[in-house]
Amino acid sequence: MEVITTHSMADFDGLAAMIAAKKLYPGARLVLPGKAGRNVEDFLSLHKDVFLIAEPKDIDLNAVRRLVLVDTRNPKRIDLLGALLGRADVEVHIYDHHPPDEDDARGTLEMVAPVGAATTLLVERIREAGLEISSFEATVLALGIYEDTGSLLYPSTTVRDVAAVEFLLGRGANLTVVADFLGRPLTEEQKGLLKELILNAERHLINGVKILVAKARIGDFFDGLALLTHKLAEIERLDAVFSVVEMDDRVYIVGRSALPDLDIRGVLQYFGGGGHPAAASAAVKGATVDRVAGELLEVLRSAIRVPLTVAEIMSTPVKTVSPETSIAEAGQVMLRYGHSGLPVVRNGQLVGILSRRDVEKAQRRNLAHAPVKGFMS
Repeated sequence: MEVITTHSMADFDGLAAMIAAKKLYPGARLVLPGKAGRNVEDFLSLHKDVFLIAEPKDIDLNAVRRLVLVDTRNPKRIDLLGALLGRADVEVHIYDHHPPDEDDARGTLEMVAPVGAATTLLVERIREAGLEISSFEATVLALGIYEDTGSLLYPSTTVRDVAAVEFLLGRGANLTVVADFLGRPLTEEQKGLLKELILNAERHLINGVKILVAKARIGDFFDGLALLTHKLAEIERLDAVFSVVEMDDRVYIVGRSALPDLDIRGVLQYFGGGGHPAAASAAVKGATVDRVAGELLEVLRSAIRVPLTVAEIMSTPVKTVSPETSIAEAGQVMLRYGHSGLPVVRNGQLVGILSRRDVEKAQRRNLAHAPVKGFMS
């Protein structure tokens, strides 16, 4: 028996990747390891008879001979199906786009690349194999790519994701359906939590990086914290945003970063989390929201380095010229010291910058005798 699965709390990329994998492994059974995200659950309730997705309890694990993992390779995120990974008689195929981790499962086949969506990797295989897909299947696969790439706007989006969407549009993908599921308005519950996060948001400046940490406490588990964190990031426009929410017996952390140098995944690995450098999450059992938020700030203070200053990398002493210095003389100074530009200074005050391009421009016009003040910027 072959089984195709993804991570628990599956998003549309996980679901779409499963459905795409089914085209490559037509005899396999689709199995969700646990609950899916709210939007995915809503989608499946409308199309449950189309995909025939099973639960782990419906599968005889002893009969499984191949496990296909999509959008994850973390054993902890596939629940009961993780028991298959240690068996010598089970072949493992992996299709994933997450950065590597030391606890990752290993497969006999691994298709892993830093693309914006795992679905993209499978669409490429479908395209290479010349397999036919219906317009409905194309729509679901497009839904997965659009969700994980923020409609192709996230920095993680690659040319390969765009090419995959082009292929799916050519196969009849319906963007109206995609927009309907990705652009749904917030529920009253989501609005309430977003309001609490905004009211309990704290702004911090850590080594020049602007951070927002928003805290909240609610009773039962709430699906949609990633969406609300994205909303917070859109509202605040800071370098990084973290939502820290206490639900049931756990504290959930979701982070978003707008800086390439701030690795959110690396920060949340301290809490046992994972994800991508720009977006990651974690769950801490048996902790309080205040304690986790405090620890998060300490981790950030260690992770965010003091930025380099000009004084640390500049050449010293600073070579300058006056506004009356000739172009020829300034050019000789640049040549002697290997500089591509010089500050122009009068009475200790910076009045301009002369670049090597400015010098070359003046020399082409036979104006090497002219003062630099006529060419400086």
